[in-house]
Amino acid sequence: MRSYAALVHADRNWRWGLAAAIALLAWVAGYFFWDSDESVEEFGTYFDRETIRAILVFGLALAVPAGLLLGRNGGLRLVGFWLFVMATVGVSMLASVVFFGGICLDPGEDECITDWPSRVGALGAALAVMTAGYLAEFAAGRFARAVRDGG
Repeated sequence: MRSYAALVHADRNWRWGLAAAIALLAWVAGYFFWDSDESVEEFGTYFDRETIRAILVFGLALAVPAGLLLGRNGGLRLVGFWLFVMATVGVSMLASVVFFGGICLDPGEDECITDWPSRVGALGAALAVMTAGYLAEFAAGRFARAVRDGG
């Protein structure tokens, strides 16, 4: 139980840095797990906007409220921690799936390999989500401290 409490009350630099590292490791793992053995010449490549959009929408919807709640004191901080966990897991999963472009069946017709700009874009989106959560927690902490100190 002590380690759980330590995670809830950990320093925001450590917490959001760990989340960014997990997203980066998931992205690298996705390369090894999902990268296609098919040749680019046989099957076309495409830019995967949907995964990047999903990372931003899903991630920001969880990370920003998580940051705002983690910047507070009291019982809502625990809710913020669970939102943080869900944001980290969800964004990391989506960042790893960007390497899965689809199932390649018909050479010359299918575009089933994601290109590198979309892969790097997904990593950038995941790191942007973690940065937004960090900044939300930073702002909420500053606001709470200003209210507590009376100025």
